[in-house]
Amino acid sequence: MVSAILESWELLISGGFEPTRTVLFASGFDEESGGTQGAGAIGAFLEARYGPESLALVWDEGGMGFDSAIYGEGQTFAMPATGEKGFANLK
Repeated sequence: MVSAILESWELLISGGFEPTRTVLFASGFDEESGGTQGAGAIGAFLEARYGPESLALVWDEGGMGFDSAIYGEGQTFAMPATGEKGFANLK
């Protein structure tokens, strides 16, 4: 998925696309084990650097549908399933 996302942006930019806002790319290393170190650290870093209300969009490989229960009231996010494989945590 990382390669596909970067290739897509390379194609857009080589075709003359110029985003009107800054675009940030971040990729964690521990998604399959819950993302507690990779994504958690990335989220904390971005919030510290840019502030809690600074990002217009966070795009993840996602699940499906819309969900406000996870993020709190008034924070509904579309979660497009662009590459989710699913996982199971077993003990």
